Amino acid sequence: MSLRTDIYLGRALERMTTSKQQDGENRDKGRVSLARPVRLRYRRFQEFLQEASANISIGGMFIATEEPHEPGSQFDFELSLEDGFSLVKGRAEVVWIRAETAGLSQPAGMGVRFLHLEGASRKLIAKVVEKYRRKGREPFELGRSAKARIAAARAMTDSGSLVPGSEAVLGVDSRGAGAAAGKSEMAQRLRRFAGLALVAVVAGLFIVLGFHNLYVRPRIDELERRLEDLSARGVQPGATGVDTSDDSLVEPGDQLETDGNEMAALEPLERVEQWARSWSDQRVDDYLAFYSAAFQPDAGMSREEWEAMRRARILRHSGIRVQILLAEETKLGADESQVEFTQSYHSENYDDRVKKTLRLVREEGVWKIAEERVARALPD
Repeated sequence: MSLRTDIYLGRALERMTTSKQQDGENRDKGRVSLARPVRLRYRRFQEFLQEASANISIGGMFIATEEPHEPGSQFDFELSLEDGFSLVKGRAEVVWIRAETAGLSQPAGMGVRFLHLEGASRKLIAKVVEKYRRKGREPFELGRSAKARIAAARAMTDSGSLVPGSEAVLGVDSRGAGAAAGKSEMAQRLRRFAGLALVAVVAGLFIVLGFHNLYVRPRIDELERRLEDLSARGVQPGATGVDTSDDSLVEPGDQLETDGNEMAALEPLERVEQWARSWSDQRVDDYLAFYSAAFQPDAGMSREEWEAMRRARILRHSGIRVQILLAEETKLGADESQVEFTQSYHSENYDDRVKKTLRLVREEGVWKIAEERVARALPD
């Protein structure tokens, strides 16, 4: 029977699937203790970057969990997206553990070092770490928090909560733990303060959500009803003059078959509508052709890696429908423009709404996407 345990990496709530420990030949390996595998999933690649950047390095990573493995145990792990696209995969060994949470910045968990990384995992980690360094931040290191771990371990030993066998890993002599008793009261006060701060934050969120439900959401619903009425009458949201909901207007392949003069005559808003239509029709080559040669993917990914990921994602799903709502254009120059809009995405097994911004540049008379940014996810 498999167990499911909630674990955290940074702030993201994920699932750790566990299975029975291997026996037989694995037990004959002596010192090596094989633990249950760890699976971490993220909704989007950007979420992986935000949550993993501060907790991963070339040599290892920190996994926050209330049930850490024993020090010295080894386990297989995989970090992937919800659609099954694997990001980082390999085997790791537990170096140290923090048995209990010691504040918001020190959650319970385990520091692990990589024993083996599969495929392009090491290359992706290197890019994530380098981008994190360019922001002026220090990446995660297994040995950097030794002082903090020793102090926490002494406090836990004094309270009787230190996991047996962890003293050697943490570098703590439990016989000297009584010297930290004077600090435990301060730690308790800090925890109480952190608890009060968390309550205040939660209360503030409830107030914001209440305001949203009472005042903002009704206006959004009204706008959506009006947009549905316009769509029913054949008028496309954004007033671009192109109704992508009517198959008679845009057939698969029409975008690239349009002659140069007609493409040059299209305005940025019309090009964005065609981009969404090629996505909905799963015409991947047409979709990728909308992007400028100067387009740079996020997270240091190469253009080839990004195109391969987009092609796999678009072709993996069926029933895709992408709608552009409330589009607004801002001219940035004679050959540069910015379009902001709400993107509604639907497929057979996934739906979302995001606020998106596209920066377009004119290349040989044709508007193409030079930059793509997702501002925030919107409630359904």
